[in-house]
Amino acid sequence: MQIAIVTLFPELFAPFFATSLMGRASESGVVSVHYEDLRQHGLGKHLSVDDTPYGGGSGMVMRPDCTVAAMDAACAALGPGEPVHRILLTPQGKRFTQADARRLAEKSRLCLTCGRYEGFDERVRSFVDEELSLGDCRASSAKFSGDKSSKREALASAYLRIADSGQNQLRVKDCRLCGLRTNYHC
Repeated sequence: MQIAIVTLFPELFAPFFATSLMGRASESGVVSVHYEDLRQHGLGKHLSVDDTPYGGGSGMVMRPDCTVAAMDAACAALGPGEPVHRILLTPQGKRFTQADARRLAEKSRLCLTCGRYEGFDERVRSFVDEELSLGDCRASSAKFSGDKSSKREALASAYLRIADSGQNQLRVKDCRLCGLRTNYHC
């Protein structure tokens, strides 16, 4: 399994992918993770990745040229193989469910892209396979807000739990994979 994460803050993810289930998966080679720093695809002296919305509106949105360039670089960094399934994580996306985790677990390569500011320029949506959201939530810290790392971490964790369940390389047995709503392991 391969996961590419496109973000302005790649340093936020190393601790997540170095601990617990994700850490074991990374160490054992079950999953490999590539972090693509979106800022490296920015323009000008300050490597700007935001701009006013195409067609007007308030706030700033992620530039389509920078975002697509970062996604392309992230997918290329995964190397040759099956096509990479591109997911844009946005508040407007379809709510992520356990059924989505099962469906995504059938894919061996994912590229997770999450925005900042007021979201993405609308033109970015034509370069992804789907949009997902963890739902309506608001948090006190940017670390846990809907437009930052927590969405990618939750999606990556759910993906890994199911994708590995058939191989059982991580020996995870979880009742929730069978549809039961519990925190207990079977």
